[in-house]
Amino acid sequence: MAVVRTSGGGSVKLVVGIALGLLLGILSMFVARMAGRLVIRSLRREGATKTELKLRVLYFAALLWTVISLLLSMQVTGSVIRLVSQ
Repeated sequence: MAVVRTSGGGSVKLVVGIALGLLLGILSMFVARMAGRLVIRSLRREGATKTELKLRVLYFAALLWTVISLLLSMQVTGSVIRLVSQ
C-alpha cells in the first residue's frame, strides 16, 4: 500500500486497493486450482513413471504463478489507485 501513502492516502484509495487486491488474489487462486485439477486428471490416466516429474513441474509452476500473480496484482492495484487519485 505504498502507493496509497505516496499519493496522499485516504480511506477510499485504501479500500479500493484492498478490494482489488483481494479480487485478484481470488482470481489467481481459482486459476491455480483449475490448473492443478487438470494435472491431477492427467496423472490418473498415466502410470507412476511420469507422475513424479509432473508433480515436480506442478510445484514449480505453482511457485512461479504465485510470484507472477503477486507482481501483476501489485502493478494493477498501484495503477488503479493512481488513476483514482487523479
